[in-house]
Amino acid sequence: MLDGRPLIDVHLHAARRPTVKLDWQSTWLAGFGSPAVDEVYDDAGTIRPAAFDRLLAAEGVDIAIVLSEYSPKVTGYQPVEDLLPLAAAATGFGSRPISTRTCTTRWPTSCNANSSSVRSH
Repeated sequence: MLDGRPLIDVHLHAARRPTVKLDWQSTWLAGFGSPAVDEVYDDAGTIRPAAFDRLLAAEGVDIAIVLSEYSPKVTGYQPVEDLLPLAAAATGFGSRPISTRTCTTRWPTSCNANSSSVRSH
């Protein structure tokens, strides 16, 4: 809660550490790493859903929109399949996966004319 209103994190990438490019990972962790974040990961670098949920609650996050990432040239891959255990274990409101597709002119082959921009599962 923030001033009595639900706090919604609308852009959260919850990446398994092995899926993130090393150069980007070391830069990001240098600025945001903490013991609380380290406890979210197991020895293989996979997010432990219950620990992730506790971290968000401790930070005051009521709802989080967790996003996958398919950016091999920048950050790496964070497949949507890795997020399903997080959604299943989440204790917050409306815990369900949704998929989105971002079409860009930079990599137009990632989209096709018959795809929906947002689909609910």
